[in-house]
Amino acid sequence: MKKMILLACMALGWVACDKDDVCSRDSEPTNNVIRFSPSIISATMTSRTAYSGSSASWISGDAIGIYADRPTGNPPANVQYSYNGTAWTTSTNLYWTDGITAHKFLGYAPYAAANPTYTAVKLPSLTGQTGTIDPTKDFLISNNAWTTGVTRPASAPYSVSLIFTHALTLIEFNISVTGFAANTTLTNLITAVSSGGALITSDATTSTINLTNGAITAGTTANTVTVTPGTPPTLSATPTKLYLLILPGTYTSPTLAVTLSEAGTTVSVPAAAIGTTTFAPATKYAYTVNVTRTAITISNPSITDWISGTGGNINIPL
Repeated sequence: MKKMILLACMALGWVACDKDDVCSRDSEPTNNVIRFSPSIISATMTSRTAYSGSSASWISGDAIGIYADRPTGNPPANVQYSYNGTAWTTSTNLYWTDGITAHKFLGYAPYAAANPTYTAVKLPSLTGQTGTIDPTKDFLISNNAWTTGVTRPASAPYSVSLIFTHALTLIEFNISVTGFAANTTLTNLITAVSSGGALITSDATTSTINLTNGAITAGTTANTVTVTPGTPPTLSATPTKLYLLILPGTYTSPTLAVTLSEAGTTVSVPAAAIGTTTFAPATKYAYTVNVTRTAITISNPSITDWISGTGGNINIPL
């Protein structure tokens, strides 16, 4: 199993001020300012950004949020760092309090302005998925520098490594058809649970995650999610990949149903049991799905890149 990791190397500096001091962050030496030089290691189709073949990379416009805990005050809230295609920049420079006391760091991506506390960072809405991995919904967190903190190195560039991992679960459906007319397309696929949980976040304003431990608090949720490709893919005996991001958790009787268009006629395939009921964060579950005139067959899923998972066969009679 592989887990996508992102090293965000930061040159940091922070000078402390108490109530009797007169100082300004802007007056700090520029060589103590946080600077980012992130790289993505061992990533195969799992970053929150651009995909090129099996590798992942940051693209211009990407932004991450950083919380930095200092011993003499509250953590600076939600400092944004943005990538312009060449370098990472911020309008709020951070500095070390001293060279002795350990500081703690938390991070997440993609950045959102309305996140006043790292214990309740807002999750993106998972509605409106089209079957591709949407960078705005693939939520990453970094808390490896939180438990013990980081002490400033003896000399510049004062690097701090942050490891970002996926907070959600990715499902990959490899869908093929047998016995249908040529040019049959997939209109949508629907996943659902009968009760006791939700596969998607339908309200982005109330569902949150605690960055320190990855615990998710779901707000308004829905038990059904529909994936609708912008351009309906043509299905054949060669599998077509469609992706779905869900909240990790244990669900009651999850199912899959698909709607096809065969020569202009809508074919609704009855729902079949997916089999897997517990989905782990930072994990991709890959299912092979074959649709015939009599049943949908879903194989045991393989889990790759994020972390692998298991599944089962799904048989749906028409």
